[in-house]
Amino acid sequence: MALIEDFEKKAITLLCSGILPNSVLHSVINFPESVEVKFTGAEYMLFIKHFELPTDQLKFEQPSVAGEYQGHQLTFNIFIDAQILCLECSNYLGLCISEEIRKGSIWVHAT
Repeated sequence: MALIEDFEKKAITLLCSGILPNSVLHSVINFPESVEVKFTGAEYMLFIKHFELPTDQLKFEQPSVAGEYQGHQLTFNIFIDAQILCLECSNYLGLCISEEIRKGSIWVHAT
């Protein structure tokens, strides 16, 4: 099972706080049932399964959450469906994202 990196935890917290209860957010990012990562080129998706997540489809885009990695601008969005949270990390310019990005130093902030 993949680990959830600190910058991913921050992006999830920024996007979901105020909508999901803090206790649920804490459980999801610290005690997930499963974690998978899929790279697609200009983005990657982190899938987190947890029994406390909603079963209904939800999309979290506000506040806008951005990041920076080696001079590349990143954007983050969250989708939830069937108790699976998907954190989508996209390169603002559509350039290829390397799998090493998750081990890098990424500055994440709300805009």
